[in-house]
Amino acid sequence: MVIDTLSLYEKLKENMDPAAAEKLAQALATSLVQIEQSVRQATEGRLSRVEQALETLVRVTQEHSHEIAELRQASRENTLAIAELSKAVQENTSAIAELRQTVSGLVEVTQRHSQEIAELRQMVQENTSAIAELRQTVSGLVEVTQRHSQEIAELRQMVQENTSAIAELRQTVSGLVEVTQRHSQEIAELRQMVQENTSAIAELRQAVRELVETTKKHAQVLRRLELDQQDIRKQLGGLAMAFGYRLEDDAYLALPRLLKQDYGIEVQGRLKRDYLVDRQGNHLEVNILGEGVCEGETITIVGESKAQLSANEIDRFLRRKVRRLQGVYPNLFPIIVTYMTTSPDVLEHARQRGVAVYFSYDFRQQ
Repeated sequence: MVIDTLSLYEKLKENMDPAAAEKLAQALATSLVQIEQSVRQATEGRLSRVEQALETLVRVTQEHSHEIAELRQASRENTLAIAELSKAVQENTSAIAELRQTVSGLVEVTQRHSQEIAELRQMVQENTSAIAELRQTVSGLVEVTQRHSQEIAELRQMVQENTSAIAELRQTVSGLVEVTQRHSQEIAELRQMVQENTSAIAELRQAVRELVETTKKHAQVLRRLELDQQDIRKQLGGLAMAFGYRLEDDAYLALPRLLKQDYGIEVQGRLKRDYLVDRQGNHLEVNILGEGVCEGETITIVGESKAQLSANEIDRFLRRKVRRLQGVYPNLFPIIVTYMTTSPDVLEHARQRGVAVYFSYDFRQQ
């Protein structure tokens, strides 16, 4: 804000001694600059805290599931709305500061205006405290962003009305002494508008409390759904295990014939499900285990079942089972039995890695 000291001096000396008017004009100009700097710093601090609160709100919103994705757009609109409100409040604060410093030069109404401006500052501080409380509570709310948008729109309308009133005050202040009484009336109107803002914030606080309760109820419902989902996964895991055991049981009977037919391996004894000790001395469960003889050499048959075989499952079987047994048991012969494959190239992938693959329907062919 640029202070026209000369213009202020010209207007003051009309009602007082020129020397006193010059000192008063310089004092007013210095005070205006200091208060402008103080107001700018305080406003920037409030805006920084509001931006931090908004960043926290965005992070919480991103952690939620897709049910709140539709609210992100509303949150962006709220951010723009709050930026507009911040700008309007900054302009209002600057305007009030100009009024406060200019009116301070008026002899008859200086004390009364200072008291009224102090009351306005107290109201604004109370509003700031209320907004700080709301910001802490709103950080945990996402699902009510749309309702906030509507309430912020109402606040924007109130701030615009305040801005218009302050613009009228700025025009009338240019007359200084001649419009002193008119200033008093307009300041009273500003007090009324601030009181209306206070009432609106109180309504917002109540709405936020209700939304907190709603959010807690939703969290309880989500927890119950999570427990139900865990139970379903356990049941599916049990079904998958049952199918795997059935497939392996069929394999114990059919594999001796198939291995002799396809690879010339004579199975010794019976195939079974058992444990082996790996290279680190740990017990390793093997779902298809047996010994065989091929061209006079002992073969260790190691296998497992997969309901639907993929290339990744083949690599996982080799990594978790076969490689851990290499060097401990002679001539490992890896086998996987399955109902079907996930893609046509799975069999070629198994062949390249030396894994024999049999399908469930192979067990019923003579």
